[in-house]
Amino acid sequence: MGRELPEDYKTHMLKYNGGSIPLWNEYVFTSNKGEELFLESFHQLKHIDGSLEDYYKHNFLYPRLLSIGAITGGYIAIGYQNDNMGEIYAYFSDEDPFKIANSFTEFLTSLEVRNVD
Repeated sequence: MGRELPEDYKTHMLKYNGGSIPLWNEYVFTSNKGEELFLESFHQLKHIDGSLEDYYKHNFLYPRLLSIGAITGGYIAIGYQNDNMGEIYAYFSDEDPFKIANSFTEFLTSLEVRNVD
């Protein structure tokens, strides 16, 4: 990509290698459109098929965003250009991406954890 990714995202990936959501919890956030969205997982980087370079080349949502995870019905992505570095976006196939957080840390702290009984 020719760019560094934000430190908070790199730290998370080095510690957790992405991650899935346990079946007994829901991680919910409210978008700036007022919708409740459910985090499903963060993409793993270790143990992927092929090289990281190939993975990144095929996982760009747009030239400005990198897919980093899945939400119900869509994806979350991180900006990696100077004007959107570290910003987190939601993306659905039928609409343009929209910003949901100014940073990965802000996104994580916005998550509400609900127990599923």
